[in-house]
Amino acid sequence: MVTAYRTTKQVDQVKAVVFDLDNTLWRGQITEHYRPEAQPWPRTDGWPLGIWEAIHYLRARGILVAICSKNDYDYVKNRWDDVIEPKFLSLEDFASVKINQLPKTQNIIDICTEFNIQPKNVVFLNDNPVERSAVASALPDVRVIGANPYLTRRILLWSAETQSVHMTEETGSCETMVSDQTEREETPSSMDWTCYGFVPVD
Repeated sequence: MVTAYRTTKQVDQVKAVVFDLDNTLWRGQITEHYRPEAQPWPRTDGWPLGIWEAIHYLRARGILVAICSKNDYDYVKNRWDDVIEPKFLSLEDFASVKINQLPKTQNIIDICTEFNIQPKNVVFLNDNPVERSAVASALPDVRVIGANPYLTRRILLWSAETQSVHMTEETGSCETMVSDQTEREETPSSMDWTCYGFVPVD
């Protein structure tokens, strides 16, 4: 009953989910465990596939997804297809990609600016408790999860805050608009955000 109320009233709606990479989107660290000489590589069955599936469900609901990782962008891009197997997910599926050496708090702030949303509308996923604590301390309105990937998938798929009440043709176009704006490095302040029928999470 409470879930139905929060969904229909769009209480604390999530508008964006930001993902770390290593041990969050896949098992292990891309620079250590996926080198050609390091085979066999970590398995992708189980929770990694479940998280990838959840990402596509979030996108279908009009929720923006982004990457925030302290890695080398070119290295990740070149090795992406080796790590994401089967080819269920691509970098192009993410509306914003922040793979650099900046503090994650700064990257999340930049993502909020690009998406024209408040930190309270963001969920951040990271397996590292130190990183989670740092983000929670610097950005207390951001909802931070990721300690248990199986529980994380359930939260993303079933929380009232990640459901959408009204789906329209514009739902998918919002993501495209944001991606295009991000590529042009312009702040999407003039976008029509009414295409989001959703909301924030605690």
